[in-house]
Amino acid sequence: MNDCQCLLSALEQQKYVVSPEPGSLDVRVAVDRSRVKDFSFLAQRHLNEPYNYIDVQFPERKETILIFKERLFVIQDAEGDARARDWAIAQGLPVAESGWSRSW
Repeated sequence: MNDCQCLLSALEQQKYVVSPEPGSLDVRVAVDRSRVKDFSFLAQRHLNEPYNYIDVQFPERKETILIFKERLFVIQDAEGDARARDWAIAQGLPVAESGWSRSW
């Protein structure tokens, strides 16, 4: 991520609820499913490597959305998860970092 603080400010300006994760540099952002496209567009501008990603979870829909700088994956099963993982590793994501959360 090229400027996390800039992204956080932009998210707050767009009325997203941003909460820091206790004891971590991670943050949690509340994203309504109807705003995923807008959120993705905003987030992608701040990802600086093709393999950097943000994951968005919709457990009630059994859906994980992975947002990469140039790509977006909507994952609802193991096959979709494997496609996203293979693509991300091919872009340079270390295998150890390919264990994102899953809601499916």
